[in-house]
Amino acid sequence: METEKPNEQFEPRLEQSIRIVVEDGCIQNVYASHSLAQVDVEILDLDNAKVSDEAVLQSVYRSIAEAEVQFTKIY
Repeated sequence: METEKPNEQFEPRLEQSIRIVVEDGCIQNVYASHSLAQVDVEILDLDNAKVSDEAVLQSVYRSIAEAEVQFTKIY
């Protein structure tokens, strides 16, 4: 049985917008405006890295350090 969606009007969103849905500590969905649909996204998961071996943890820390230098922090 298909549930009908209510006929709601939404305000237009910015053309460069990403929305991330998190539930129970895990990313469930990621939505991006059309202009960002081809963007490359990498999740640097410290929680998993901390329970992996030391090499994995150090690799994630290096990736975070690179991101801090190369990119603009938005959150």
